[in-house]
Amino acid sequence: MSPRSQALSQKAHYWRWIYISWDFAGGWLAYTSLYLLRKSVLEPARFGLQSMQWDSFYTVGAFLTGLIWVCVFGIVGLYARPIRKSRLQELSQVLQIWVLFSTAYFILFILDDYVKGYQAYFKSGGLFAGVLLFWTLVGRLSFGYVIRHAIKLKKYSFPTLLIGTVDSLTPIISSLQHHAEKSGERIVGWITTEKTNVKEPISGIPMLGEAVAISEHIEQLNIEDCILALPPEQVSPHLYSTWKCSGRVFSWFQTPMASYPVWSGSMNTGSHFSNGILNR
Repeated sequence: MSPRSQALSQKAHYWRWIYISWDFAGGWLAYTSLYLLRKSVLEPARFGLQSMQWDSFYTVGAFLTGLIWVCVFGIVGLYARPIRKSRLQELSQVLQIWVLFSTAYFILFILDDYVKGYQAYFKSGGLFAGVLLFWTLVGRLSFGYVIRHAIKLKKYSFPTLLIGTVDSLTPIISSLQHHAEKSGERIVGWITTEKTNVKEPISGIPMLGEAVAISEHIEQLNIEDCILALPPEQVSPHLYSTWKCSGRVFSWFQTPMASYPVWSGSMNTGSHFSNGILNR
């Protein structure tokens, strides 16, 4: 996420550190559970003792486990957009990373333990992986709910600019407004791709000018999203090169009536295609 407004940037940083702290605690807790099983059950059974003392490596091991877990998430990019992201996609990525991380951790560290029988390896690996997954999912689901609720309450909003013509925007403006209401987008105005001297509002949304001045509008209004509402035959590479600014790129949304690229530094764009901004 690369929010343009300072307030939204501060909120993004706040949630990013919440996620990092939670994940680090999850790695620490998973290692603690594994270490507790080792010292209370597995190693005493292996050596015929009542219990085993915890050594000084516990703190180092717990810290490194939490740090590695956070670093893996950071490398994949799960902390990049803490406020605006697909929660389902995030959960899918978390599960994939969890499988790979738990498997690698099991092979590199748990198989090196001294145990009485091979079943103890699976107890150790299962406990470690289970605690790690449970803690991570609880955090992701809880934080996602809180953020989504804050968006519904308008605590987080994302200034959005519509780009099109009167003919292309008028039939779909109510659907765009409905989508914006659900997603936290705050439509601050629209600009036309046609040359005109008339500034005509659409459904109460003010017209700000022509598309040639889009860069100025983005900077002045701290725009997060630009929704281009034009039929495909009116969309040309020249439009993209004219409007490209601040390193922002297009992400296409297909609808029955037109193609809607969302121009945003707050989204993972590129060549991504979705089911349609009006159908979500």
